[in-house]
Amino acid sequence: MGFNSLIFINNDCMGEIDAYPGEWWQMAKRAIGSIAGAGSAKTFSFHGYANHNIAVWCRPAESVGLICIGHNDCRRISSIYDTADDIDHNTDKGKLLLIEAAAKELGYKLTKIQKKKVTTCEDTSSPGPRPKPTRQKSSSTKTPSKIKKKPSKKASKTGK
Repeated sequence: MGFNSLIFINNDCMGEIDAYPGEWWQMAKRAIGSIAGAGSAKTFSFHGYANHNIAVWCRPAESVGLICIGHNDCRRISSIYDTADDIDHNTDKGKLLLIEAAAKELGYKLTKIQKKKVTTCEDTSSPGPRPKPTRQKSSSTKTPSKIKKKPSKKASKTGK
């Protein structure tokens, strides 16, 4: 199936790459060749841009990897060599296998957090006290005779 390669380029040096594409490509190919099958990335400078080009990945096409990108850097976190083609990194199962491999490389074991069951008052299967029923308020309205009239502002000023 061949090899796949990944090169990280910081956009700041794109002008220099545009000006000298052949020279940049020769440097990139040397960097890719130096990491073929290796576990670490190779940073290569180009025309004053010291850390803006990184050959990150050069692995057999059967390999699936977890790559972390940020802060002007890009590194392989973990990878799995899969000759059976049963790891599809586009599925939840494939993503989980990659994350588990990363945890194992760092000396950790992943465990799934179980969600707690939330019970509601409609749930009759749960034991325990039930909430007290609430009284419904009457929808009747007060009759006009029971409503007290507030004195107007004019009446309170005159003392009436």
